[in-house]
Amino acid sequence: MVASLLVQPLTFGESISAFAQGSLSPRRRHTHTHTHTQHRHKMYVFGARKRRPAQGCSSILLITAILGIVFFVSSVCVLVNQEVLSSVWNKLGISAISTVNAQTYCSDQTTKDSPPAACDDLTCLSRSQQYLYRNPAHIKPIPDPLLKAWAAYAQMHRYCSHHNWSALFLSRDRSPTDHNDGCQYLIYIEGSEGLGNVLLSLTSAFTFAMATGRMLLLDSRANIAKLLCEPFPESSWVLPPNFPYRELLDCPSLGPFRHNNTNASCVSLNLQHNIHHKDQQLFCEDVYTSLQDVKWVAWTSNQYFLTNLLLIPSFWQRMHPVFRGNVGQIFTFLARLLLLPANDTWAIILREFWSYLSGANAQLGVQVRLYGRVEFDLEANDRIMECLLQNNLLPRFSEKENLTELSILHNRKMEARENHADIVVMLASLQGKYAQIMKDQFAKLPTKGTKMVRVHSVSQLGSQKKGFEQAQLAFVEMWLLSYSDNLATSKKSTFGYIAQGLGAIHPYILDLNKGEHASPCVLGQSVEPCTHYPKIPRCLGADANLSIDHKQWIRTHFSLCQDHVGGWQLVPSGAAQGNPVSFDFL
Repeated sequence: MVASLLVQPLTFGESISAFAQGSLSPRRRHTHTHTHTQHRHKMYVFGARKRRPAQGCSSILLITAILGIVFFVSSVCVLVNQEVLSSVWNKLGISAISTVNAQTYCSDQTTKDSPPAACDDLTCLSRSQQYLYRNPAHIKPIPDPLLKAWAAYAQMHRYCSHHNWSALFLSRDRSPTDHNDGCQYLIYIEGSEGLGNVLLSLTSAFTFAMATGRMLLLDSRANIAKLLCEPFPESSWVLPPNFPYRELLDCPSLGPFRHNNTNASCVSLNLQHNIHHKDQQLFCEDVYTSLQDVKWVAWTSNQYFLTNLLLIPSFWQRMHPVFRGNVGQIFTFLARLLLLPANDTWAIILREFWSYLSGANAQLGVQVRLYGRVEFDLEANDRIMECLLQNNLLPRFSEKENLTELSILHNRKMEARENHADIVVMLASLQGKYAQIMKDQFAKLPTKGTKMVRVHSVSQLGSQKKGFEQAQLAFVEMWLLSYSDNLATSKKSTFGYIAQGLGAIHPYILDLNKGEHASPCVLGQSVEPCTHYPKIPRCLGADANLSIDHKQWIRTHFSLCQDHVGGWQLVPSGAAQGNPVSFDFL
């Protein structure tokens, strides 16, 4: 007989904490009842089942033989692809699957310790293929606590999915017993800023949702829902087009919610760069925890506020074990799980890569953004070249042509089986003239060692525009830049932050401002984005109630940004190049 099941309800927050400590298996099972309203989405831990006695040995032998034949045939068919992918999975700490069935959607992937990258999913090819194009030096195993936390969150996301979001939201003020399923929701509202800001704020919203056990849902009216894959199997994070978004305007903001001390069913968070002091109180422990009974939270932001969230004691206690030892790459791990291009965008990325960026010994990414200057700037172009040449990212030019070397170039490359190009440059800029001038220089001028340089640019829009096609091109460029071996980005550019974070690349930060400068660029201290406009609420004064461990963690991992005065950046231990962040409570 089957042993009776021992059922113990867990909150999602408790499961995250247990996963981070490694004391809880990520396996969960959904409990079904005869109705759809009785605790439909609870998470449970089950005791082990006893095995039933084996029956029908002959049938088992026959099935085993058939499976063996199927396994042998399928293994031969996918041998080449297996070898390529297995080497990547090994770098990620993922066990190679024994067979590949590209027609199967791995709906149970999140019940395992491995990330979705190990799953061949035709609905999101970039999930597994993204690692095939990355420099192995830039691939780091995803931390085990994060894998387990991600698995737990994905299960919660699936359990809290709903067939009619509009009806559920419109009935939010009814008796709590009508929706007593333990589920809470965070709606991400996309703003009008550039794609870099949108992706950074979305990542911040996700960490908030993960820490508080909220199902993250996307505004379907804008671009981001079309650009990204669904990150969680068997549930969608995209709200339907008919969702009553206007009703969100009736949700109180954080200030009135706190002032009136009401039991609101929804609250709207406005976390823009010019955040009001009342909204800054979100980063206070008492205000942060006061939202735990609010079923719906709307998140509007254009900033990367993970640094601020990590100042909240309960948020830090919940999340820092998930990233222990990997503080300098929090965004990298989250972006590679969350910010995956949908198949139509991924197809463009692959065509651009194989057509223009493959077949070189090294890839250099250059991202140029000049604020307040929409036209080509010759001085800025000179500073870009100065940075790239000074740091040996590009070969220096020679005074005269080496005809002897040119005469044997073909034979040398063919005999040595060398790539046609020594360096391929992926240059992203609104102004196409930067790429064209660089291309002309390396086509017309000799280089030392007769190095061959190829230059490619995806788009030259002239100015930042709105619309899906423009956002898609920007996303393509971000991903292609992230596949570089070395990267140079413009200071303060959120576009560049996405590329460096996805690629786990310490960028050379270009200073293209007019005037005298000691150096045209500086090597970045971290691959983490910079929080441009961090805010310190009043609760974080000299009497802030933070633990000794929390304070020491802040001293170690908070640094002022190198590219934005007053900005905050998370850095690995001992990596800070800028000044430490000054807090009264430290």
